[in-house]
Amino acid sequence: MAVLASVVDSCVPRPDVLGGGLVDKHFAAQLDQVIRGSVGYHDYADPDSFFKITHPTKGLRELLAGTFARLSGNASAAPSAEHAVYRYETSFGGGKTHGLIALWHLASGARPSDLDEFINPALLPDECAVAAVVGDSLDPINGLTTDDTTTFTMWGEIARQLGPDAWAAARESDEARTAIGKQVWLDIIGDRPTVIVIDEIAQHLRLLATSGHKQSRDLAEQTIAGLKVLFEAATAAPRARIIVTLATGTDAFETETAEVAKALREAEVEQLLSEAHDVMERPKGAVGRPAEDDEIGFILRRRLFAEVDENAASTAAQAYRDLYATLADQGVAVGGSATDDPAGYAERLRSAYPFHPALIDCLDKRIGPMPGFQRARGALKMLAETVAALWRADASTPIINLGDLPLDNLTVRSAITTSIGREALDGPAVADFAASTSHAALVDNERWPAERLATRACRAAFCNSVASGTQPGASSPDLYAGTLAPGETPEAVDAALEATSLVAWHLTYDGARWRFQVEPNANRIIASELSNVPNADITEELDRRIRRLFASDGPTKAVHFPTGPADVPDAEQLHLVVFSHEDLTVRAATAGEIPTQVVDVAHRYGTNEQSRTNRNAVVALVADADEVEPMRDRIRFELAAQRITTDSDRLGQFDAQVAKTLRNLTNNAALESRIGITRAYTHLYWPENAPGNNYLRHLQLSYSDYGKTPNGSHTPVIVEALRSHGKITDTPPPTDLLADASGFGKVRTEITTAELAAMPWRGHRQKIVLNPTLLTQAIAAGVRNGTWVYYDQEAEKAWGPDDPPPNVRTAANTLLYTPARAAELNLLRKRADWSAISTIVTADAGPFDGASLRRELTTTLGGEPPKAEVLSALATAVRDGQRIAASLTAPTAETTPQQLAATEIEGAELDALYLWVPADSTQPPPKELRRITVEGETAGTALGKLRDAVADSDISEIAALTVTASAEAGRGTANLRTLGYCASQLPRFECGITASLQAEFDGLAGGITADLAGGIADWRHIEQTLLALADLGSAVGGSFTMRLTPPAPIAVDSNDWEQFRSVVANNNPVALRIEAEPAGSASSGGEQ
Repeated sequence: MAVLASVVDSCVPRPDVLGGGLVDKHFAAQLDQVIRGSVGYHDYADPDSFFKITHPTKGLRELLAGTFARLSGNASAAPSAEHAVYRYETSFGGGKTHGLIALWHLASGARPSDLDEFINPALLPDECAVAAVVGDSLDPINGLTTDDTTTFTMWGEIARQLGPDAWAAARESDEARTAIGKQVWLDIIGDRPTVIVIDEIAQHLRLLATSGHKQSRDLAEQTIAGLKVLFEAATAAPRARIIVTLATGTDAFETETAEVAKALREAEVEQLLSEAHDVMERPKGAVGRPAEDDEIGFILRRRLFAEVDENAASTAAQAYRDLYATLADQGVAVGGSATDDPAGYAERLRSAYPFHPALIDCLDKRIGPMPGFQRARGALKMLAETVAALWRADASTPIINLGDLPLDNLTVRSAITTSIGREALDGPAVADFAASTSHAALVDNERWPAERLATRACRAAFCNSVASGTQPGASSPDLYAGTLAPGETPEAVDAALEATSLVAWHLTYDGARWRFQVEPNANRIIASELSNVPNADITEELDRRIRRLFASDGPTKAVHFPTGPADVPDAEQLHLVVFSHEDLTVRAATAGEIPTQVVDVAHRYGTNEQSRTNRNAVVALVADADEVEPMRDRIRFELAAQRITTDSDRLGQFDAQVAKTLRNLTNNAALESRIGITRAYTHLYWPENAPGNNYLRHLQLSYSDYGKTPNGSHTPVIVEALRSHGKITDTPPPTDLLADASGFGKVRTEITTAELAAMPWRGHRQKIVLNPTLLTQAIAAGVRNGTWVYYDQEAEKAWGPDDPPPNVRTAANTLLYTPARAAELNLLRKRADWSAISTIVTADAGPFDGASLRRELTTTLGGEPPKAEVLSALATAVRDGQRIAASLTAPTAETTPQQLAATEIEGAELDALYLWVPADSTQPPPKELRRITVEGETAGTALGKLRDAVADSDISEIAALTVTASAEAGRGTANLRTLGYCASQLPRFECGITASLQAEFDGLAGGITADLAGGIADWRHIEQTLLALADLGSAVGGSFTMRLTPPAPIAVDSNDWEQFRSVVANNNPVALRIEAEPAGSASSGGEQ
């Protein structure tokens, strides 16, 4: 879309327009004043000036061509030239007087430089007699004196202007108030080209007919008779023409018509006017109109502008045509046929440029007919002031539409309020949109600061509201026509008015039309209650809202209104510190200078204000000083609305529609209050490696659309801001940064995982890690890349880069060692197992004592294994039926001591044991494959144990898996639901369930118990209902077990096994028990 030029750049106003301050006489053309050469009418009295500001409408050209073709004896040259009497009809202000002045100038011999725009110069006679009388200037009692000659009648004044001979012929008739005859007129006219203009004759007749002087009332009848004779004479004179004007469009004179009707009650007066009308109708003359509707734009721009860039006009027309064509395709209606005929409407726009047709139509058809405005005359005056104001402001508007009228300018606004009797709407206009502090202006400042869409839409609605008629106001098509510019959408206009309606005092909507009314709307009713809301109530409610809005959320702990560092704990948790606006505010221009209170809380803690260890755990939120009062105002408005709507007696005073609006405003006020708080609390400070700025960074938060602020806590929005600016990470922190932060590998050779996990909370350079899983992933990554060795003291096992990944947990008893330190501590040796033991004992049937076996294992494993580890390996071998025996006494050739069972081996002292391989004749018992059962507080822990147990066994295939989860205190059935989710994600497994559920309820004796078993599909039918019921309980217990059976036994390295492990780990049910049933085992057996 082409960029549209501003009208200020594409058009040059006439100097008098640009200067401003033009008064009525600059636009209200007065024929009699021009004829008489009155002072102050230069633009109309001077022919060159007059024709420069006059647009040659079709009606004006027809008037001139028809008149002068007849006068020059060339009647065939113009369609209406054959008619001696030409009736020139228009409503007041419609351009009629302009046409008569143009006729008078040319008949008087004027030949302007642009003459050929108006008439073919060849049609003009060399000389011409001309007379023009205006009905309301005639005076039958005192007479009309011109150059020492006084006339009392219409015919007398006409004759005086036609020359001394004509006056001599008519003087006695004039003095006698008696119409002259037809022959006298024929003698006066003769063969001279003669044009006679009779303007506003109806007003003259009305004056005569209602006069209290009998002679004047008699003159009314004579005037009618005289007109009839004059018309007949003109018809007989081939080179004469009479132009007579009658005003139409009675809507413009509703008040005057009523007054006239009152004044003309007598039947004889009404009869006189009826006869006058008959006389006017009787001549077979032509009827002309000065201008058509589609020419009004040309008239306006010619009068007001010296130059208009036609290329800019064409570009604007094309852009608006594209806009309306697009809207038409979308089924959106735009007024004035814009979407019915985009091409035709665009042509209207081009011809009227820089004015939009919607502006012209409203001024001409809606406001124009109202008393006091007078259509083109009123429009010219108003638009002249509009142009002056827009050019003074260097406006950037691409066209001048209803929405662009500078109604904050009193002169412009008065043209459509005071001048037409709608001054009562002036106050509502100022309050709601026609001032920099108006309600629409405030909406624009907040949501449309550049487009000023709310103000523009209100202007369009207002201009349609001042109009008379049964349907004041603007429909949606009216608004779109009067407001939309290329690049804007109807939805935006709707949103602008809806937003304004929430705060405006006089804007209303009835479901079909927006309009401004004098009576206050619901907003004004609430506004009148504002002064009754105590400030203490506002403060109390605001404090409560802030605490609720910025509440603790998940891993983020909120600290509200601290008085100092002692109020903010030094802990490994993100703390959002919300300062009270009563204690601390900043302004946008200086907010980068970190306030002392923020620095103190960020760096210190406790009553003694010692240095804070976890400096990366504190972020601060501070209010903007300029938004505090608007925030309080929104709370005040909400409380005022509640005072009205919660009082049934007060609410009952209003009609149903107002009461409904009051309730809607009250409901919406809560969102507005929330928006006010979020607009105020926008200054966020967080730790940053910035020594020159107290190791803090500032950000002023902004929101793209306040109307879509989410419900609930706003704390996640703060967290998201930190995340989007890189302070919070969603990826595991690099191991080298963790190592550097803790001194690991440089000054320290070992560290607990708990201490390493605390590092992101301590250093300014670190990113905040809210998800602890990211730290365990980082630790696991460090094991893989050889940064450290992970050692679990509880399991007495170490993991290095060549081992399967560990199931990392961060605790005081899990440590990280440098590889060198791990080697010193002999942590990376191989574990003692049957494979290592069998290599030693089968090489020599023994017997061995325990100490000797351990020495041999030290060589084989690359390090000395703990005694407990050797005992565990021996017990496992015995339990698995391996050829190994152990006793507390040494065997001899003669005696074989009692062999110890696996459990006895685990409880023995290694150095006291004797080990040997039984003789070949002693066959080991068949190995029994036993079920493996593991438990873990998390899914990862349980699965890790299961993996290790399977790896240490001889199990190659698993026939079934049984997983049990228990209800956790404080979490209801959440853990049972989580395990249930896994079944849907394991479609290859047949799933049977066993559920045991107990729930107790406050205030009720007993409880509910459910013990169920069956297929997963049947469980799904009741799962939601049963678990939801249990969650209503004050105490919930129970367990949920799934037995998962694959279609065939699965290997521990198969896809089915990996799918099972992945699904359980990702859903992460806690407090798990998992049983693996080996293929080929008995249905029950001992645990390993």
